[in-house]
Amino acid sequence: MALTLSRPDGDLRPALSALWTTVLINALLRDAHEILRPGFLHEVMGGTLNGTVLSDGLFVGAALILQIPVMLVALTHILPLRGALWINLVAAPLVGLTIVAGDRVDTDDWIFAGFQLAALAGILAIAAPSIRRAAPIR
Repeated sequence: MALTLSRPDGDLRPALSALWTTVLINALLRDAHEILRPGFLHEVMGGTLNGTVLSDGLFVGAALILQIPVMLVALTHILPLRGALWINLVAAPLVGLTIVAGDRVDTDDWIFAGFQLAALAGILAIAAPSIRRAAPIR
C-alpha cells in the first residue's frame, strides 16, 4: 500500500493544514512542558529565561512568529491552490529558521524541535513539486 499525501480528489490542502497544525501544537506543547521544568517559574519571575531578558518586544515578536502556523492552517484552505503552495514554500523555511535559532535547554526541547522540523520538511516536500501542476493565479 502506497502512502498518499492527498485526498482521492488530489487536494493537498488537508495534508498541508495538518502539518501546520502539527508545527503549532508542538510549539504550544513545548512551552507548556517547559513550565514543568524545575526552576522555570522562578527564573521567569526574575525577568529572564535561559539568560535572555524578558521584554514586551520579545513577547510581541514571539506572538507574531507563533501566528505564522496559525494563519497557514487557514490560508492553506482559503487561498487559490497556487497561492497557498507559494505561501507554504515561503513560510516553512522562515518558521524553520526560528526553530533552529531557538534555545534548547534539555532533551525534550530537541524532540519537539525535531518533530516541528519534520513537519516543515513534509510541507516543503508536498508544496515544492506540486506548484508546477497548480493552475496559475488569476
